[in-house]
Amino acid sequence: MNIHTQHSPIIATGLKTILTSLSTTIFAEHPKLISFGWKQYIDSDEKFVTTIEKPDINYEDGEDIYTPEDLAMQEYIANKLKKLNPVALQLAFDESAEVTVDAALDITRNDYDINRINTFEL
Repeated sequence: MNIHTQHSPIIATGLKTILTSLSTTIFAEHPKLISFGWKQYIDSDEKFVTTIEKPDINYEDGEDIYTPEDLAMQEYIANKLKKLNPVALQLAFDESAEVTVDAALDITRNDYDINRINTFEL
């Protein structure tokens, strides 16, 4: 598992240890799980926010999870992710990020803009 950060290598190293342990447990408990992740950003009140309470699952937005099986998995993952320190997440991944952990324990960090508009081809 690799975490690349330009902010704090010490935070990234500690977070890597914790996130590796949590991720290993999460994927072991849920063999059908392909990925999980969250978004983090500064809201309109200038407060740091994460979507850890409703994590994304299998590359699907956490707000779009609706089957009982996926909701149970989402709740399980959320309870594990709540152990992560929001300040450490902010320092390691920046204020505007979409973070995904896959079953190979690789972490992908993409820029995230809360104000982006989703467009769909009709």
